[in-house]
Order: sequence, then structure tokens, then C-alpha cells
Amino acid sequence: MPRKMTIFVKTFFMMKTGSVVLVICCMMLAGCLSKKKLNENLPVDLGMRPRPSDSTVVLQTDQPKSDSMVSWSQLQHIRGSIDSIVSGKICDDASAWRSAPLGSKPCGGPAEYIAYPKESESAVLKLVTRYTALHTRYNRQNQLQSDCIMVTPPLEIRCESGKPVLVYDKSKK
Repeated sequence: MPRKMTIFVKTFFMMKTGSVVLVICCMMLAGCLSKKKLNENLPVDLGMRPRPSDSTVVLQTDQPKSDSMVSWSQLQHIRGSIDSIVSGKICDDASAWRSAPLGSKPCGGPAEYIAYPKESESAVLKLVTRYTALHTRYNRQNQLQSDCIMVTPPLEIRCESGKPVLVYDKSKK
């Protein structure tokens, strides 16, 4: 190829490459300057969410209103009531205890199981039902996500040192 032709071809390809680089840079700059919110419908990371305040409306009825907000402290208060009923009883006979699902995972199913004395069943189950309903609403209102691993019910309840222990695997003692 003659020398002038070689110089022309090299210059042409350098200009073409330069144009491509210029176009790519302009596209990147335009994307950075864009004020469009692309992720408006995606859930917000838990670390970025504000913690629910104690000033959130506290429900006074057994059945929560569908339009009121549920606060984390409200859930903690109900859980504390459940725990105080359960911890006030000594476990010396496992047959006097039952288990119940408590709370809800964002993708469905219970968050955990608790043991409670049969003699306090009506009070505990009323609180458990309320807690679970509010927990479900709390998960929805905060767009929470979880591991979606199914929490299975315990196989049995044992009494150890006066406390009920939920057993999930009978091979472990």
C-alpha cells in the first residue's frame, strides 16, 4: 500500500475511534447529570430507613385499624407482655406446655415459635394473634424482606432448669 494511503487509513481509523470515544463520554456524562429516579419502586435498604418513632399511633383495639401505622416499640410492648406471662411460670412438666407460632416473616409464615403454659392459653393466644397481625402489617408498611426460610414447628417441649425448651431436632440432647 502506498505511504499516503497508509497515512489516510490510519488517520481515518483514529478519527473514527476518537468519535466513538467522544460519543461514549457524552452518553456517560448525560447519564450522570440525569435527575431521573430509577429505583423509586424498589424496597429501601433497612440501613437507609428511618427507625420508627415512639410517636407512631398506638392502637387501642384488639383488631388493628388498617390505615394506622404500627411502631416497633408497639410490637416490643406486646412481645414483653407475652414474655412476662410465659416467664412467670415454672416448667416442671412438659405436658403442661404448648407451642404457638409467633410473628410473621415478610414472605409468609411464622417468624418463630414460643412455648406457653396451657393454663395461660387464652391470654397468650390473644396476644400472639394480635402480635402476629401487627407484625404482618409492620413488615408491609416498611417493605421488609427476609430469607424466606420456613420456620418449622418444634417436635416437642422439654423442661430444663425450670424453663421450657423447644426441641427441633431429637438427635440433639
